[in-house]
Amino acid sequence: MVKTDSIDRAGRFSGTDAAGRRTLRPATFGRFAIGLGRPARRLVAWTSIAVVFAALVPALPLPALAQAAAAAKAPANAALTEAPRKLIDETAVKIVAILARKGDPTEKRVAEIEAIAYELFDFTTMSKLVLARNWRKLTPEQRTTFVREFKRHLSHTYGTRLDRYDQERVDVYAAQVEQRNDVTVKTRIVGGQFSGAEVSYRLRKQANDWRIIDVVIEGVSLVSNYRSQFQEVLNTGTIDDLLAKLRDKNFKVDEPKTTAKQG
Repeated sequence: MVKTDSIDRAGRFSGTDAAGRRTLRPATFGRFAIGLGRPARRLVAWTSIAVVFAALVPALPLPALAQAAAAAKAPANAALTEAPRKLIDETAVKIVAILARKGDPTEKRVAEIEAIAYELFDFTTMSKLVLARNWRKLTPEQRTTFVREFKRHLSHTYGTRLDRYDQERVDVYAAQVEQRNDVTVKTRIVGGQFSGAEVSYRLRKQANDWRIIDVVIEGVSLVSNYRSQFQEVLNTGTIDDLLAKLRDKNFKVDEPKTTAKQG
């Protein structure tokens, strides 16, 4: 057995064996012999430096590394989140103003909010997300039909709740970059019976425009909620069965309860 003590000028390990005799062998790392001479010595030197550096990195304070990385990303993140955050802020102001006009007919206010929603939501991407792998099984005609019916279902489900409005306003308080350069804009309801409730919007840039692809209410994703319950229908039925349910105005998806924050 060789006991290694040092590397000689030829780039060989110099050591002693069990009998105390001096031994020489090529320097190796893993299965590959480095060879002899100056190139070998340079490689050994750089490898040693790399090993030392690798050993030092974990010794650095992790919070400091995280802060440095965050500081480097901050300008880029701020630039990326600026437009979607502004979009949600401006849209919230518009919708709250429409909701506050209680003297106007409900149908008129619903129509105005639907027009805003149709412009802001990417219903095609949302349809792909809620159907997941099932989307690939649909024909082009079925995809078009599903997007249309899903859009109508969401409009009917959420557009009939204007009577819940009670002098709320929306505080847009944060935005962060997600995978695929999506941006999540975080909002909080202020005032009314749901004061303090958190609602986040995930947006994705399509061409030159930002569009909403998911809404997270009190930590529960609208897309995930619909996906799991649509999957239950498809487990025992077909896409035509699901489309029939979407056309049924009495069909409802179980939703998370929004409660006011105490404090």
